[in-house]
Amino acid sequence: MATAPAAALLPFLPVGIARAAAPSSFAALVGSVLTHGNSAAAIGEAYLKTRPEERDAAALSMALQGTLALLKVASAEIGRAMFRDMVRRAARRDIRQGEIVEFDGATLSRTEARLCALAYLTRAAV
Repeated sequence: MATAPAAALLPFLPVGIARAAAPSSFAALVGSVLTHGNSAAAIGEAYLKTRPEERDAAALSMALQGTLALLKVASAEIGRAMFRDMVRRAARRDIRQGEIVEFDGATLSRTEARLCALAYLTRAAV
């Protein structure tokens, strides 16, 4: 399954969604910015088949928040452009550092794959 980078699935963050950065609300934040949520969840499911150790949504949320530097930003300051920029920077950094994952014919940065995995895990929990 060849797919577009997950960052392309994250074009807008509704202003009302940018609230707390706690793991449960971070998962909601990620889910709210995915314009192709079903595709992202499918990518996340495929990724988790190759990385079953990352199936803990709370741990994955905390890891992503650290990667995206959200822990350093007051949640009220997070806006659409800022969140998109954080994802893009993290994806570029992953690629430079060789932190890429390949599965089912797709190649994504680790951050993108983890965002999709979180989307899958939070949908599966509902």
